[in-house]
Amino acid sequence: MAVKDYYKILGVPEKATPAEIKKKYLKLVRKYHPDKNPGDKQAEEKFKEINEAHDVISNPEKRKKYDMIRQYGSQFNFGGSAPGGSGGMSYEDILKNFSAGKRRKSYKNTGGSFQDIFSQFFDLGDFSSSQTHAPQRGKNILSSITIPFETAIKGGNQFLKLETESICEQCNGSGAEPGSKKNSCSQCQGRGTISVNQGPFATSYVCPACQGKGEIIETPCKKCNGAGKLVTLKTIKVKIPRGIENNSKIRLKGKGALGINNGPPGDLIIRIFVQPHSTFKRNGLNLEVEISITLVNALLGTEINVPTMDGRIKMKIPSGTQPNSKLRIKGKGVPSQGKRGDLIIKVLVKFPKKLTEEQKELIKKLKETGL
Repeated sequence: MAVKDYYKILGVPEKATPAEIKKKYLKLVRKYHPDKNPGDKQAEEKFKEINEAHDVISNPEKRKKYDMIRQYGSQFNFGGSAPGGSGGMSYEDILKNFSAGKRRKSYKNTGGSFQDIFSQFFDLGDFSSSQTHAPQRGKNILSSITIPFETAIKGGNQFLKLETESICEQCNGSGAEPGSKKNSCSQCQGRGTISVNQGPFATSYVCPACQGKGEIIETPCKKCNGAGKLVTLKTIKVKIPRGIENNSKIRLKGKGALGINNGPPGDLIIRIFVQPHSTFKRNGLNLEVEISITLVNALLGTEINVPTMDGRIKMKIPSGTQPNSKLRIKGKGVPSQGKRGDLIIKVLVKFPKKLTEEQKELIKKLKETGL
C-alpha cells in the first residue's frame, strides 16, 4: 500500500520552505472550508486531507520521519487497506503498523533490517530474537539526601543508606546452585522469546517458561533463589563538592542497578537538598546576614563582630549608617570553581521603645541644633 503524498495534496514541492507550505495551506483552507461548501462531501474530505497533510509536513520532526517513510515505504507491504480518502495510507496509520507489527523483513538494497532503517526515527526498540541475550546496561537509581548548609558551602562527605543489588557470591551470578546445570529452554528453543505470526506481521513476547533467559536451571541457587543477585542495604559515601546548590544532582557512575547478561551497571543519581541556616541566606555565590545595631552606633559609627562561614571577624560601621543599609565583605561568600562570592551584611537599626527624661532632654537639645 502506497503512502499518501502530502506534498501533492498541498501542491508544494518536496523542498518547499515552511513559508511556502503555510501560504499554500491557507489558500486551500479558504477554498475547501466547509462553511464555503455546505453539504459538499468531496470538499469536506478534501479539507480533512489538507489539514492532515499540513499537520505532518509543517512539523519538522514529523516531516523528517514522513520523508523517510516515502523513501523506503515502497519496499514494504504495510498491510491493511487505505483509510478514507485517496492516495494510500496516512502517516499515522503507518506509525500504528510500525508499533504493532515490529516486522523483521530485510531490505534488499540497503543492507539493513526494517529496524535498522527506522529505529532511529521511530524508537521502535530491538525486536530481534537474536538480541535477547545481548548485554544490557542496568537501570539508573534515583535517590536523595539532605545535607547541612555548612557542608553545601564548604564541601565534605555524606553517607547514604541505600538498598542496592550485588552479584550473588554463591552462584557467581548464574542463578544455579554450584554443580547444577542449565539447560536450553525447550519452549522457546533458547531464544528467550516466542514469536506469533499475525498476517503480514510477527509479534514477539517473553517466554513464560524461562522468563526471557533462554535457559532453565535444574537447581536454583539457595542463597539468591535463582535470581543471580542479592539486594542488600549498603552505606554509600557521597562526596559533596564545595558550593553545591539546593536541588542539584550528583551522579555516581556504576552505582546503579546491575546490568543484564554481564552488561554494565547503571548509575546512582542523587538529588541534593540543603537545610536552611539560622543565620545565613544564600543568593547565588553571595551569603547574606542581618546585624542589629543601636541608634547611637548608627549615628556615630562603631565596630562589630560579624559572623562568617570561617568564624567571626571585626567590621567597622561608618557613622550615619541608615537603617537597612547593605555592607559588603569581599571573598567571604560561597566558593565555587576557583571563585568566591561576598558576604552581604544588612544593617538593622534598633530604635529605643522608651526614653528616660534625661534622654528626652538631650534629644530636644539635638533637635534645636537642627539634627
